[in-house]
Amino acid sequence: MSINFLEKHMKIICLVLLIITTSFSVNAETLRAIISESNTPPYIMITSNQEYSGLVIDTLEELGRRLDAEVKHFPIPRGRVESWLNEDEADIWCFLNPAWVTKPENFDWSVSLYQTTEVLVSRQNETPFTSMATLYKKRIGTTRGFIYPQLEAAFAANQLYRDDAISLQQNLERLQQGRLDAVIADSITYQYYALKHQPLLTASTFWSTPVDNYCAISKINPEMAKKINNNLSQMQQDNFFKKRIELYLSH
Repeated sequence: MSINFLEKHMKIICLVLLIITTSFSVNAETLRAIISESNTPPYIMITSNQEYSGLVIDTLEELGRRLDAEVKHFPIPRGRVESWLNEDEADIWCFLNPAWVTKPENFDWSVSLYQTTEVLVSRQNETPFTSMATLYKKRIGTTRGFIYPQLEAAFAANQLYRDDAISLQQNLERLQQGRLDAVIADSITYQYYALKHQPLLTASTFWSTPVDNYCAISKINPEMAKKINNNLSQMQQDNFFKKRIELYLSH
């Protein structure tokens, strides 16, 4: 067998492999997922190597596995999230409630995946807040870009003072420094923070009720949206979210 014969057939084999690989790359689905910079542990955690982990990542990776899709993460500021979903820059954003966005009708919404409660965090060594009246003219730590439906009217009337930070952790640090009177926090995030840091803080739920959390899905690709929705529904039925949350809050 001549060297030229081998070289010729090796070129043919390489060309066939290249075509097959290219075909798989074109046909493979991609799940473009938003990672909001306002997410805090255990939803999003960043390692020293700038790698992401946490409940959001767990959810997206499991969803990608079920869809047989490659997951691409896009960390962007909270203020740009809605436009990315509307303009076909991303497919999905987890976790939130329709009341927290300006135009919820612009998106498809998953089934309710789990519930959280907004808690009011204050310092242990001070008189606890027990009603809205006790919060009058207090400075409340809030997260930039977030909407707080039960408090928006009070903020607008200057009955409460809204003081934004980029994350809950920043707000809790400012609270402990005496720069805020209280902080609004997601119950899961605060439980995780308290588990890790054991701060001299206390949390109250006098003003809040449990809130359903969903994923917002772009309407641009209805077929993809249907697949995402079906798989998230199955994950909820499989108790995926309940088990993962319990795992993060147990150690």
